[in-house]
Amino acid sequence: MPSRCAWVYNWIFGHVMPNLLGEDVCNQIHIVLTDGEPQIYRAFDQNKRMHCKKAIHQLCMYHLVLKGLERCNLQGQQLLPVMNFMTTFKETVYSWMTIGSIENEKEFLDSKVWLEVWLEGHRTNESQLADICHNAAVCQDFVTKSLLPHKERWLAYLRQDHLNLLQRCTSALEGMNHTVKIKSSIPVTPCMSMYQSFVTMDQQSETRLVERKKIAIRKSSVICSMGCWIRNI
Repeated sequence: MPSRCAWVYNWIFGHVMPNLLGEDVCNQIHIVLTDGEPQIYRAFDQNKRMHCKKAIHQLCMYHLVLKGLERCNLQGQQLLPVMNFMTTFKETVYSWMTIGSIENEKEFLDSKVWLEVWLEGHRTNESQLADICHNAAVCQDFVTKSLLPHKERWLAYLRQDHLNLLQRCTSALEGMNHTVKIKSSIPVTPCMSMYQSFVTMDQQSETRLVERKKIAIRKSSVICSMGCWIRNI
């Protein structure tokens, strides 16, 4: 992409996708999964009514929770009691975002109330580690300010009727994108045309295939040599 500015995402949702995929395909999209950058989902919201009429927006669970918590002032995360505390917190939050875990609004509200009581109990319990008391307050703030304002974009039961292939994270696509851009012998760059980008990626695939064949031949040669040596013995 030329940049991560809002106009770029507006251009992608409003012009690139409809022209490359076609209006009929865009109007059959059920889920648009992105990370938490506001300029992305604002651009989607602006173009949804015209180009992606059936789609709903979903925030990546990895960016929303794990990357979000990395920006918080958590303490003592190397200590086992703190690790157990954070695991319980994250698994509860993940259940809200996973299809098949929390299946309706009542279950979500019950789970949310339980989490609030559990966090408050740890925050005010002076007999436990100070780091857990501190992290409980941080998690309370994280849920209130970072998660709940966007709940329509991650609550799993709201997208149960949409085709989504159970996708919750953009990690797989980002890993592929990172490989293409950074780790390739001939990286794809924003200044390349669409045709040049595809040609470059195809060349990389061919190069990797040739390397795999060479490795397979070397391994088979070693196995044959070992077999001859054993027979001679």
